[in-house]
Amino acid sequence: MRTSRLAKFKLSRLFVLMILIFSLSYTMILSSTGSRSVQTDSGKKLSSLINIYITSDSGFIDYGFPGNGSSQNPYLIQDLSFNNVSPNGYSIFIKNTAKYFAISNNTIVANNDGIYLENIISGTAIIEANIFKNLVYYKNTGLQIRYSDEIIIENNTFEKFDSAIYLRYSDGSLIQNNNFTSCNYCVGGSYLAEIKFKSNTLYACDQGISISRCPNSIISNNIITMQGYLGTSTNDVAVSVSRGDYSEISSNYIYERIKEGILCSESQYCFIYNNTIIRTEVGIKIEYYSHYATVLENFCSRSIVYNLHIENSDYVTTSKNNFSESSCDGIFVNFVSKALISGNDIISSGINGIYLRKSSEIYIGQNYITKSTFNGVYSTNSSDSVISYNYFFENTEYGVYLDQYSYFNRIHHNEFVYNNLDGFSQALDDGEHNKWFDSNLEEGNFWTDFSGKNGYEIDGSANSIDIYAFKSANTTTNDVTFLNNTLWISLLLLVFFIRRKNRFNVRLELGLIS
Repeated sequence: MRTSRLAKFKLSRLFVLMILIFSLSYTMILSSTGSRSVQTDSGKKLSSLINIYITSDSGFIDYGFPGNGSSQNPYLIQDLSFNNVSPNGYSIFIKNTAKYFAISNNTIVANNDGIYLENIISGTAIIEANIFKNLVYYKNTGLQIRYSDEIIIENNTFEKFDSAIYLRYSDGSLIQNNNFTSCNYCVGGSYLAEIKFKSNTLYACDQGISISRCPNSIISNNIITMQGYLGTSTNDVAVSVSRGDYSEISSNYIYERIKEGILCSESQYCFIYNNTIIRTEVGIKIEYYSHYATVLENFCSRSIVYNLHIENSDYVTTSKNNFSESSCDGIFVNFVSKALISGNDIISSGINGIYLRKSSEIYIGQNYITKSTFNGVYSTNSSDSVISYNYFFENTEYGVYLDQYSYFNRIHHNEFVYNNLDGFSQALDDGEHNKWFDSNLEEGNFWTDFSGKNGYEIDGSANSIDIYAFKSANTTTNDVTFLNNTLWISLLLLVFFIRRKNRFNVRLELGLIS
């Protein structure tokens, strides 16, 4: 009996000892490495990795990554965790390779830069489904790519980086379905061409997508908001394109920014289409020689200053947009020549619906401008413009206001309905040589308060009269000027799409190659 008890006691001690040994071994394994163990095809384990450092194709073999580097069987760098500070500043560093490889399903949680790629042969790299998390707010770079074309970056998560993704001299890459949270700069790049940013979510970030010298780029279907941002920077622009000719910015949802929702600078033939922009300082800004830009079918509301600001850029087309509830002007046009503003709804502007300043040959036609706190259209130091076929409704002051420096403008075939109800006229003219009718057609404007006798008197020092004022609303007369301007809208869009279809050699144009 005693022998049996002694045997049981020894057996139980042995069992406890085995559990302690197993637990200690498991703890040592977990604490000894910065990455999980991965079983490769050759049976080699990728454990105890602080970082990955590859400078040629042979590096993939040296690490024992599965795959053979072909397009059908790329090398796989996957299912690893990096939790330490890398000696060279990167968790994964790859340079000068021609083999195909994929970096996927890795977790990088560290106080250093994440992944660096340089001089990778075009179209050989995919970076997908990784988690990038910086331990300190607004420091380091998550993913940096240089001199590497056609990289696919998709379904990744970036958090707390100073710069989440940065590209330079890397054409044709696709950045899609990524999530960015609490970053200073989500995506930045320069000297790129034909980059595509699609269906990304940028939350609580300062600068959203900012690219320079990046022609033929596409930025579409992204969600960008600053809500929850904890930093102090005021560089906040959702989408910024500089020197990016023929770029397309479309179908993005942009909410609550300190500065611009969309900024297009020194970029010709930009196409800004079908974006929703709410609560920004300026909804859309086109500046510094961004000629031939097209702003089409956007919804922009509650901007702190302007819903649309066009400056020093000619031949800009603004059509079929909905601009509402700006604190200042709905559209501000400054130092612009030969622009078209047509078919827009401009509603409840804090000051003026459209403000023209030091501009000429602006065509304003077929817009619905209502409930401006001051004027529907306000013109200062602007000349040779046409304002026709618009509907001015219940603007607090004048439907159209021309100051003393506004000359040779033509205003006809508009409907002025219940503007300046506390005054004697629905328009004011302090300028010179402005005509309030079409001389060729001998037709003027419709005024709800027109008595039907002796023409309609316009307020102001010019003593202007609409001598062909309509007694009833009539905007059906064909206007040659309007038809001609509508035609050149179509021509501009045609040129844009032709150029997008037939891609020119961007590197040659930029002088990057001879």
